[in-house]
Amino acid sequence: MLFRSYVAGGYSSAGSVSGFEVFDTRTETREELPPMPTARQSFAACAIDDRFIWTFGGFSDKSPSFLDVIEIFDIETNNWSRSELKLPTARAFLPTAVVSGSKIFIVGGCKEGFNRIAEIDILDLETMSWGKGPPMENPRMWHGIVGF
Repeated sequence: MLFRSYVAGGYSSAGSVSGFEVFDTRTETREELPPMPTARQSFAACAIDDRFIWTFGGFSDKSPSFLDVIEIFDIETNNWSRSELKLPTARAFLPTAVVSGSKIFIVGGCKEGFNRIAEIDILDLETMSWGKGPPMENPRMWHGIVGF
C-alpha cells in the first residue's frame, strides 16, 4: 500500500524551484529532503525498484529553459545523482513517465519554441540506451498518461 508521496520541483513566485519533500500518509507528517540538483517544473518522474525516483527534462526559468537532464534520487541513501545519459530531446510539459518491466516510456511534451511533440522515447534500463516507440498521431503537451 502506498504510504509515501514525494513532491519535487515546481514553480513559485520566485520561479522554478528545486525543493523536494515527502509526505507520509500513515503518520500524516511531512519531511524536507535534499533539493533536486536542477530547479525545474513540468518534468516527468517515475519510481523504479521501490528505491529510485527518476526525473526527466522539464522547464527552467533560467537558460537553457527546456532541459534534457536526468536526475535520480535514492530513497535509501537520501542522495541525488545526475545521469550521464540525457533525454534524446530536451522537453517539458510532459506527463509522468510510465514504467513497464525494465523500460521507461517518455511520451510527448514540448520542446524549445513551445512546439508540441509526438515522440515516444523508451529508455531500456538493462542497456541504458534509448529507443523509439511509434509517434502519437497528434503531437501534444499537458496530457495525462497512466500505465498498468
